[in-house]
Formats: sequence, C-alpha cells, structure tokens
Amino acid sequence: MSERKTQTEYFHELKGFRTYLIRERREENTVESYMFTMWNFFSQYDEINERNLKLFKLDLMERRSPRTVNLRIAAVNQYLKFTNRDYMKLSGVSIQGKSFLQNVISTADYMFLKNSLLEDGDMDGYFTIWLLGATGARVSEIVRLKVEHVQSGIFEVYGKGNKMRNIYIPKALKYALLKWLWEQKRDKGYLFAGAAAGKNGGHITTRAIYERLQVVGRRYDIDKRVMHPHAFRHFFGKNFIINYPDISLLSDLMGHSNIETTRIYTRRSAEEQLGIVNKVVTW
Repeated sequence: MSERKTQTEYFHELKGFRTYLIRERREENTVESYMFTMWNFFSQYDEINERNLKLFKLDLMERRSPRTVNLRIAAVNQYLKFTNRDYMKLSGVSIQGKSFLQNVISTADYMFLKNSLLEDGDMDGYFTIWLLGATGARVSEIVRLKVEHVQSGIFEVYGKGNKMRNIYIPKALKYALLKWLWEQKRDKGYLFAGAAAGKNGGHITTRAIYERLQVVGRRYDIDKRVMHPHAFRHFFGKNFIINYPDISLLSDLMGHSNIETTRIYTRRSAEEQLGIVNKVVTW
C-alpha cells in the first residue's frame, strides 16, 4: 500500500513529528535521533510505502549494528504511529543472532547465476554477483568501487570509528573485470555507473543493486530470500572459513568490529543442522 505525498508535505509532517515527540515527553537525545532517522529516510525516498521501508531497513542492516538498526526502526515505527500508518510497522532484528545461517545462497545457485548471466551477456549482473560473492563487501561499498580499484586489486574503505580495511579483488575476478573494461574503453570512474547513477558520473545506488538482484532472481527462478546483497556477503564468509579456517583474518576482511560477529560463519545452516541430526540421531 502506498502513501504518496510531496516532499514539502512530508517535511511539514516532520515538523509536527518533532512537536508530537516533545509532547510525549521523549528525551532530547531521542527526539534528535528520531528526527535524524526520518530526515535520512526522506533524503533517499520520496514516498512512504512498504517497499521503500523494507529497502531502508535492508540498507541499515548492511551498514549498522543490530542495536543501531533497532533504534532506527523504533524511530520509523514511531513516525508511522504518529501519521496513522501503523499497518506498515517494521519488525526489529535479533541482537543475539541465530545459531545458524539462514537465507544464504547455495554454491550451486551462485555458480548457476554466474554462468547464466555470462551466457546471456548480462555483464552488469554477472559482475555484481561475482563481486558480492567473492569479496564479502557490503553493498554500500560495492557501489563506490572504481576502475582504479580494479586495476590495483585493492579497495581501501573506512568503517565505524574511521577504521580502515582492505577489500581485495581476487585475481581471476580482477582480470575478467579488466578485460571487460578494456572492451568498453574505460580506464577511470565508478565501475557501476550509467543513467541510473545520477549526474556528474556518480555511482549506482544501493537501491539499484537490490533491484538488480531481484530482477536476476526472478529471471532465473532463484528464491527471492537469497537474492539480496547480504546473502552474498554471508556466502563469502561461510565459504572462506570452510576453505581457510582463520576467523581472525575473516573478521578483518569483512570489517567486523567484534570477532564474535564473525563466529556465525563457523555455524551450520538450518538445513545442514537438520541433515546432521537425521544422520547422527538413530536412537
């Protein structure tokens, strides 16, 4: 369901939202936090609807800790309540994390997608899938990847606390990208740019990446639950730890501030757990 208004109307609502929060005796810090969240939402989306709210939540999950995500969701839900849109209320995310990985794309589906996209000549989709699955980068980092980074094979990014880490582009992927770029006669600029990237050669948006994955998933009949950027980030983490069981290195590669976050990749998926139980429990 959609609630389309003009930006001016939404900003007018925001002024009323501040008054509402103050009247509800919210702490000053809470008021500012809630206002910041909604200003951030409206700077990215010109309409409140379930699809945009879901995209906003997914983007937060890519870039923020579960605790921060839940604080932002609380702000959104309070705004929805204020504007009588409770039917679009967002659910929170688990702070503890689950003991198994869910909604991670399988190796078979990952390879099927790569081969199918290459065969069909969809190079943007092909390299999007390959980069997400082979680097462990967040979608917000993938969109900022430049030709120059491909040439060096290293992309330096800064996370929380201005902490720097390197995203490494594996050799086979690097050479495939360089060949593609050479054919396009491109030697600078953002890797994924174009009409949807905005003016002045800007990069593609994270939203466009989400939509690209959804389109690809429908085209090749892949479960939509695994056709989002974080599923491929999990795919990278899970496969890396299986092939090179150094959890400290993986934590650095993925930019986790706490190594406990990385331990999820040492665990089994629900399907894998069930398979082991069915095999082991014979009594």
